[in-house]
Order: sequence, then structure tokens, then C-alpha cells
Amino acid sequence: MKQVKIVTDSTSDLTTEELSKYAITVVPLTVSINGENYTDGENLTKEEFVLKMQQSEELPKTAQPSIGRFKEVFDELTADGSEVLAILASEKLSGTVNASRQAAELAEGKVTVVDSGVTTRGLAYQVIAAHLLAQEGKSLEEIIEKIIDIKRRTKIYLDVVHLDNLTKGGRMSRAKGLLSNLLNIKVFLEFNETEGNTLIAKGRGMKAIKREFERLKDEYLKIKDDVLVIDFCYVNMTDFNRSIIQMFRDEFPEAQSIVTHTSPVVAAHAGLEAMGIILVTK
Repeated sequence: MKQVKIVTDSTSDLTTEELSKYAITVVPLTVSINGENYTDGENLTKEEFVLKMQQSEELPKTAQPSIGRFKEVFDELTADGSEVLAILASEKLSGTVNASRQAAELAEGKVTVVDSGVTTRGLAYQVIAAHLLAQEGKSLEEIIEKIIDIKRRTKIYLDVVHLDNLTKGGRMSRAKGLLSNLLNIKVFLEFNETEGNTLIAKGRGMKAIKREFERLKDEYLKIKDDVLVIDFCYVNMTDFNRSIIQMFRDEFPEAQSIVTHTSPVVAAHAGLEAMGIILVTK
């Protein structure tokens, strides 16, 4: 049986420990900020990106890996006769999956590309599960069936504290963004495969966002024994973010939980102080 090797992109927010533990290949996205180009995770850390974004007057620009970069990776991994399964960020967030599909058609070996339908730690959970199943000798079809099941059980929510990046990125009119900032409006979003970011609630001040996190906590407490993973990805850590993380960890002590910086591509759109919560049920 041919070995199945797993590829993902840098929006997966895999931790340093996970990258050391698992043989997963990460193809990085690139980011341009203050006129300089950087490769995520290679010559720019997530922490460094946040500092640069704080100092920049312009919205950072992100770009998916090139078709050539993907083909190079695919050819290297399949040279020994192995197959590649590339599990990538939702096309609602990035063009990465489409670039990968084009590269797969040009690659020398067999490459299968899957749109995860999610991003950040939601993507990471699919990727790690796929790798472990591949190590067990499961077939490509069995692995894909499992990650589709994981996608069905995954929910991602995001609070946007400062709307500047949404405005600069064209996802909100400048007039509306200016008015929202003047009124101290915050938004709470759900990321889904069909529509991308969907507005769940908005309100003035952080109390409105806290109410949404509390509502989410109460909703999942109804199925507490079914909650498997509660991960958090943040742009930059704040006291508010710490309080929300602690609230969920206190209520769901049995759930697996990782807290990490999010990738530059997510941070560039979400803006400073934003934090996402990723929930996976059994």
C-alpha cells in the first residue's frame, strides 16, 4: 500500500510542538507589509507580524503560495511513489486551495487536494487526524471520509474588536467603518464553508462581545460531554482574551485546548485584539 503524505498551508496554525511531532509538510503563505515581502514562518514570525501591523498605516497584503511552489513540494514528496493529500484553508478565505489544485494537475505523482472548509485550528485538527490515520495505514478514501466528518463537527467563531482592517480590506464601506469605530461597535462572526464570515451579533463595547461568548459557552454546556476540542487563536493577547479563555477552560476542563497566535493572513483581516474560538464535538 502506498504511503499517504499530508500537506497543508500556514493558516493551519500548527504549533511548534506539533510540527516537531508530526511529519506534516506546511507550504507557507506570503505577506507584504510596509513595502517588504515576508514568508509566513520562514523570515517572519506571527509575533513579529503583529508588531509590524501595529506600526503600519496600510493594510498588510497576503498572497497564497505559487503554483510552482506547490508543484515543487508535490514532486519532492511523491518521488518515492507516495501519494499526497493536501488539506488547505477554505477558498472563502484564500486562493491557496485553487493554486494547489492547478499544481496537482502538473505534478509528477498522485496528489489529491481537499478544501477543509475552515481555517486556523479547525484546519489543524483535520490535518493532524489525517496524518495519524495515514500512519495507521488507512487508505486515501478512508482518510478523506474522516476529515469530512471532522469538518461537520467543527465550528469557528471570531470577535472583531477594531473594524479598521475590515474597512481597509474592502469588506466594509469606509463610511460605515468610520461610524462603527466612532460608536465603539464590535462584531461577533461565525466562519462557515458556505459564506465565509457570517455576522452573528454586533454591539457597543466589549460587554456585547462578552455576552456572545457567554451565550456560546451556555449553548455548548448543554452538550458538555460531547465537547472534544476548544482551541483559541488570537491576533494579540489581551486581558479580555485571557478572561474568555479561562472562562471556557473552567467550564470544560476535560476538553483538549490549545492557545496560539493566528496566522498573518487571518490577522490581516481580523485586526488587532481579535480572537477566534474553535470547537469540535465528538
